[in-house]
Amino acid sequence: MAFVYAGTLPEEDGSEIFLDADRMNQSLNQRALEEGFAYPTYYKGLFHDLCEALSETVGRTREAQLGVWAEDRTNAGFEVEGLDSITEEHVVMPKLFRRLAEYLEAGGSVADFKEFLEAKDEEVIVISTVHPTHFDTVVEVEGNTVRLTEPPENLIFEGKVVRVRLDRGYADFREHLFHALR
Repeated sequence: MAFVYAGTLPEEDGSEIFLDADRMNQSLNQRALEEGFAYPTYYKGLFHDLCEALSETVGRTREAQLGVWAEDRTNAGFEVEGLDSITEEHVVMPKLFRRLAEYLEAGGSVADFKEFLEAKDEEVIVISTVHPTHFDTVVEVEGNTVRLTEPPENLIFEGKVVRVRLDRGYADFREHLFHALR
């Protein structure tokens, strides 16, 4: 997970910093969650207090039905009739969207989506139970309906640790980030 800030920071590019909740609250990430422009997606290594602070923001934003939360179908479920239904009709958590899009683009049918996820063996931790499991165990498929059984902010994904120096240039950063997130 990367945190993005506007303006000039007191540290030099590439400096290591300690991120606490107060500083995180100044990030564009926090602002995007407050406005409902983003879903929370946590990765191993993000401090528990930061997850809690971000989750509190998501809770308020979801309750107010701001941004994506006004249309979100991640936990309620959404009918998948093909790639168009997830790209044009439904608003869902990006991680679930990407896995489903990858699967549908390869010609899979919704009925076998769970097996596809199981084969990916993507580790997650359910925060509320501190239970390590896999992404396929928190995705439910009934007929053509897909849903996540846990709220996005209750999951921590196994992630790749990537350090990027900002002085490398925008094109290098974009390419590096693209490969790291796949």
